[in-house]
Amino acid sequence: MLKRMGWVGVLLVLFYGCRTADLQGLDKLKQDAETGDAQAQYELGHADETGDGVQTNLPGAVEWYTRSAEQGCADAQYRLGRCYRKGVGVETNILVAITWLEKAVSQNHPKAQNTLGYCYEKGQGVETNHTEALRLYHLSAEQDDEVAQCNLGQCYRVGRGVETNLVEAVKWYRLSAEQGYAKAQHLLGWRHLKGEGVEKNPEVAVEWFLKAAAQDYVDSMITLSFRYKKGDGVKKDLDEANHWYDRAVGLGYSGTVERPLPDYASMFITLDSKIREIETADPGSTNYLYWMHEAIECKTNLEQQKEIYPWLEELSINYSNHWKTLHAVAMGYCYALLNSYDDEVYERNRWQALRRMDRACCLLLDQSSFEARSGRFFEDYISILVGGRERDSHKLTIKTIDLSLEEVGGKEPTRVLVFFDYPESYDAAVNDGELIRWLLEQNRSGVSTGWFGEWGLADFAVLLAGTHRGLPRWERNRLKDWERTCPAEVKEILFGLADDETVVWEWTWESRKHSIQKLPPDYAYIPIYERRAELGDGDAIKILAELFKNRCQLGRAAHYFELDDDTNMVHSIRANQGSMVECKAQSVGKTPRIDYTYRNGNEVEFSIFRINVGINLLERFQNQEVMYSELSLLEGDPYWYLRKGMLEQPGIADELVVSWNVPLEPLPDHRDTTTEISIPPLPAGNYLVHAQMKGGNQAETILNIYDATLSYAFTETNHVNFVMLHDALTGKPLPNEPLVFMSLSGGKYLEEDCARIIDQKFEGKTNEEGLYVFPDEMTNGSWRVLARADQRTPLVASCASYDEYKRSYSPVDPENLWGGRYWWHGDQFTGREEKSYDVALDRSANKGIPADQSKRELCCWLEKAFFEQGDEIYCHVDFAGESDG
Repeated sequence: MLKRMGWVGVLLVLFYGCRTADLQGLDKLKQDAETGDAQAQYELGHADETGDGVQTNLPGAVEWYTRSAEQGCADAQYRLGRCYRKGVGVETNILVAITWLEKAVSQNHPKAQNTLGYCYEKGQGVETNHTEALRLYHLSAEQDDEVAQCNLGQCYRVGRGVETNLVEAVKWYRLSAEQGYAKAQHLLGWRHLKGEGVEKNPEVAVEWFLKAAAQDYVDSMITLSFRYKKGDGVKKDLDEANHWYDRAVGLGYSGTVERPLPDYASMFITLDSKIREIETADPGSTNYLYWMHEAIECKTNLEQQKEIYPWLEELSINYSNHWKTLHAVAMGYCYALLNSYDDEVYERNRWQALRRMDRACCLLLDQSSFEARSGRFFEDYISILVGGRERDSHKLTIKTIDLSLEEVGGKEPTRVLVFFDYPESYDAAVNDGELIRWLLEQNRSGVSTGWFGEWGLADFAVLLAGTHRGLPRWERNRLKDWERTCPAEVKEILFGLADDETVVWEWTWESRKHSIQKLPPDYAYIPIYERRAELGDGDAIKILAELFKNRCQLGRAAHYFELDDDTNMVHSIRANQGSMVECKAQSVGKTPRIDYTYRNGNEVEFSIFRINVGINLLERFQNQEVMYSELSLLEGDPYWYLRKGMLEQPGIADELVVSWNVPLEPLPDHRDTTTEISIPPLPAGNYLVHAQMKGGNQAETILNIYDATLSYAFTETNHVNFVMLHDALTGKPLPNEPLVFMSLSGGKYLEEDCARIIDQKFEGKTNEEGLYVFPDEMTNGSWRVLARADQRTPLVASCASYDEYKRSYSPVDPENLWGGRYWWHGDQFTGREEKSYDVALDRSANKGIPADQSKRELCCWLEKAFFEQGDEIYCHVDFAGESDG
């Protein structure tokens, strides 16, 4: 029988047999439902909703769910509440939905608990209550509902209804993810990727993203696309990145993330073809420049940058008689530089671009309708010529296209011209400056360039005459900071310039010279811009404001800043202002002096406050109460103390010592001037110097007055270290002074001001010669030395062994020492060997130490400590620029 029917017949028999059984079962289910069986009613409603064995009938599903729910079936109550909440087979009614969900929750139904929890979280039909949402999520999650577990993990991650706990969040994400819930798998992947609540592991993150993406979870597909693009947690694979992105788009993704890798290879082939057919494909426009830019972008995105330059070279050779192609190639060299900051590469590409522009210009000159077709060409030519010259305008004095590639990166030209003549022709231009002038003349209405705004002859004049020509770069940078670091003599020279004058500087390390030169009539850029400004030209107003500021003619600068609505600059120029630089530490018994720089004001009040630091220093060290900033201040460096706002704390700088008024004589035109302020003699300590300009600002600095100096030494040959304590005024040694040596840890961490912690501690005392020799256990490492620790202003210095010093400062250079210029060096010459002893002063406070006495004391001690009787001793000491032997 089976053989006669074949396999098709068998399958038909099985199908119809099963269907008959299904229909019989469905009939039985309807009979039971009609007789009031709640479970049958629920199953029949579920069949109507899902179309399982019957045609979908959503209203019928709601009817059966209702009949079952009214008999107390929890599953039916949940499904009915879900229908009312989402409007499935019935009009949406969130309040009715909440009623049925609550009935199901009362029977401990997990999915109803999760859904009702979500309603409380989002405020749907009930008042928002994150605590209640969390409780319901917990009830459901503990019954292994994967959606509730994921929601619970979200609550712990963001701290909704509970304190944030990333470890707990990962726990619930994992339970949900292991049940196959895609959203939880995605979120768990992100926790591994970021290292939140679990050790950071991009590889594990990708595994979870793959599991979620396999279930068509779109967010994971986009995340995977990015991971494959960057090679983060998986081997970089742009094809795989595109695969996941395209799958996400196919499932409806329409977000802002772009496709990882468009088909740049095909795009480049198309663009290359267009560029090769410029003369026919683009006869009347400059679209070819856009094509070139996009072609360079394609190669860059394909990570084929090395192929760009051979391609441009090939185009140059094969299309050497097509000016548009050469123009495009020249701009290609510029576009290839957009992400490069290498000066050598910049100059090389600029030279290559100018060579192509030169050839293209020669071709243009031989063609008809020259001016009508070459506007953009001139703009780009000038852009390439000017490129970087606003900073190094002296390089305009060469003609780049006449140099070889090797010469481009060579020495700067010694021939300096301030102004460039107008050449009769293109070929007559002998340098880049004259070439720019000729090109500008071809576009008398101005050149609107993409890189440098609109250019004209006045702009070119500003480039030349408005720059501080011949000034070294480090000095030009100081001129930018004209309020603080610009030298006074430079300000005076610039202030005195007339509108038809410019200054040429000849500054070197050894000398500073300058010359004032008259501007030719066609460089009268200031009147040109002033006329533009009167007509309301905003760009001209900005140029004049910056121009007069750079010429230190601040009254005129303020006028144009005011027209530009730059109130901050106007106030900065016109307000009464004063400032003080960091004070040099000074010894007791002398009259301290401070430089006060100001503008506009007529009077200033100075106040001196004692800074209460270093009190009970040893006791506070033991209690870990000494912060990095306080110890730095005691060592002579106030930077961190000021930065962390320590002076603002009550009781730190409240003790007024003295105050007095000083009349001022401001210079005209809001110029800065500096006066030396004499401070009454002060006892040893740290002081806050406060200056209040009448009708103006406040300025503060810290002044250190010391009564003793602490120096230390180390020797390369046997590592014998010693410290030496002097009286600051007389230079005499201070005998029998207690000393404390501490090795510290802790301190500044990034921007945090932390306590210093004692790791090791030794005590000692200076001998009759004011010296203390380190014991063997102290000859290595870095130590803090405390002298006069029981006094109101203790003396603190930092010293290190020779090994430590050599490790930190190599090669040894006197200018690199902490104190600045203090280098004491003792040599012994025996004819057989040489021994060296280096002594460094360790804090800026030592700058007032008397030289003669302390030098003699040091040399005598070296003789007694290390040299045999009768040896010839030569002691050479450099002190603040002096040399004594």
